[in-house]
Amino acid sequence: RQNNYKQRSFSGVYDGGNFTISGIYTPAGSTNAYSYQGVFGVLDNYSEVKNVILKDSLIQGYKCLGGIAGGYEYEWFSYTRIENCISYATVSGNDCIGGIAGYLGGYDYEEFTTTIKNCINYGEIKSDNGDAGGIIGNAHNYIKVENCQNFGRVEGSSAGGVAGYFYYGSSMTGCLNYGEIISSYWLGGICGLADNSYLTDCYNYANLTGVDSNAAGGIIGAGAWSCVLTNCYNLGSITGSYMIGGVVGYVSFEIELNNCYNFGEINNSGNYTGGIIGHAGADKIVIVNCFNLGNVKGTDYVGGLVAYVSSVDMLSEIKLDISSSYVEAKIVGENYVGGLIGKVSIGSYITDCGVNATITTSSNANSNGIVGQADTIEISNVYFIGQFLDVNDNPLLLSNFVSTFNDCTIIDSYIISNEGLQNEFKTKEDTNGFVNWVTIPSMNGGNPIQKSLYHIGNLD
Repeated sequence: RQNNYKQRSFSGVYDGGNFTISGIYTPAGSTNAYSYQGVFGVLDNYSEVKNVILKDSLIQGYKCLGGIAGGYEYEWFSYTRIENCISYATVSGNDCIGGIAGYLGGYDYEEFTTTIKNCINYGEIKSDNGDAGGIIGNAHNYIKVENCQNFGRVEGSSAGGVAGYFYYGSSMTGCLNYGEIISSYWLGGICGLADNSYLTDCYNYANLTGVDSNAAGGIIGAGAWSCVLTNCYNLGSITGSYMIGGVVGYVSFEIELNNCYNFGEINNSGNYTGGIIGHAGADKIVIVNCFNLGNVKGTDYVGGLVAYVSSVDMLSEIKLDISSSYVEAKIVGENYVGGLIGKVSIGSYITDCGVNATITTSSNANSNGIVGQADTIEISNVYFIGQFLDVNDNPLLLSNFVSTFNDCTIIDSYIISNEGLQNEFKTKEDTNGFVNWVTIPSMNGGNPIQKSLYHIGNLD
């Protein structure tokens, strides 16, 4: 099938009975005539494919290529279902390349939602200039991906262990990636790029490599609009050159992270390196019960949880809210380095959090135990335990909580570092006009405390 693919789409139900199909070969090409290739090139509305095993096959072409299905016939909606399928095929082309499906979409009604369920890919997936995913290359909208696994190597501009591009209203539950992921732009252990999507109980176990990548994350490389991640974690190391996070590399507008963890080591030769989020150009970031146990190394903007947060709308009152989260790691950076956050430019709340870390930095002015530099911020019931070192591993007498150029509140918080236990705070102007919240040893009771400048626990 080269042309008029819609006239040759599959409509109906195909049950492969768990028998093996082998020896499928499709030719490479650089025009649309070579698109929509797979065991099934195009799936029609209400079609179902299940219990198919594909081995010893090579699926090539231009766009919309998958081991089981190339794509779907898009009119207003397309309900399709792929279930209990396994592919060992190599799939390669230009864009929308997936181990199970290349390009699928659904519609915003439960009965029209397209589903990929209980599928496994072992084959190598490669996109020359677009989306590549171990399970699906491009999930166009309202897709459910459930209990799927990828073991194959995935490479593409936007590459993910499960999905290259996971778009509007789609959800993913119980998916795992064990395959190596390589990308030149968006790189994610589960999704290269996720847009207004929901991920639950998804885990990455593989190492991720960004080749001049724009953003890399253990779960999502980049998140657009509104994304919610729950019970997701990364165990693989992440290497790249810009915007790297243990869970999310970059996010715009809004994101919510619940019970998300990073255990992998992060090495960034460039800026924006965070144990959970690399760079957030967003108005609402909620992080609840998340922790990072992986070492974090970058240049400027390095944080044990979040590297850098900047608001899309500077007049927005929506905020960064971090609670019940924890960091235990070695953190290495040059400027804007913090145990929790490198730099944040919107109003922030940090509550019930802890940092146990060694922070190595070449900049004293914007490197602190909790936040490198902040706008308006409130810190409550937060602690730092660890040490500060210079680039030669010599101890630094630098025991700041946060540098800020606006209102700051610190409540019931403390530092135990090179200088011992410190739990009282005063302000000091630095040469740039910023305010450093510098700890004063508790035995230094002779210094006056100006309580009108801030709040601190147990002073009355």
